[in-house]
Amino acid sequence: MKQYRYFLYAFALFGALLSTSCLKDSRNIPNTPAIEFADFVKLANDSADFSFTFKDGDGNIGLRANDTSGQFSINNAGGEYYYNLHMIYYFKDVDGKFKRYFNVNTNDSQRITARIPDIQPVGQNKILDGTIKFRIDPPYWFPSHTTIKFDAYIYDRDLNKSNVITSPEITTPG
Repeated sequence: MKQYRYFLYAFALFGALLSTSCLKDSRNIPNTPAIEFADFVKLANDSADFSFTFKDGDGNIGLRANDTSGQFSINNAGGEYYYNLHMIYYFKDVDGKFKRYFNVNTNDSQRITARIPDIQPVGQNKILDGTIKFRIDPPYWFPSHTTIKFDAYIYDRDLNKSNVITSPEITTPG
């Protein structure tokens, strides 16, 4: 009889775990991604790691390798959606105000762009939250700029643009 009771408890526990794992997450998280600045770490080789946290209600953060045509074409909207991570570079000018650095080659502000790979969860619960760490190749600053900062935002696959975050002021190595 004792063995039967243990079996019943184990079966009940397994059933409870199984039934709760199939439930939809009740958190009310919007489908537009929300991001928050987490960290900026300077590395020894003049590169840096830029980290931010994210939440997305429908879990469609990231692009698949074949997401390169149509709305995700490099030629569509100036490549705005080909890359789903955008960082805009600012420098502190002699007047103490931050200004966008204008890149004459692109006829636009200096940007760092990247493609976050697809991280959509499998199963019924599609809510995603986590941290993304992005390595910025060296050098991450221009030599004449002693203090910089970045604005950053992401797009999901439905082209929902996240909020824009701003890093704190960053003192460059020189």
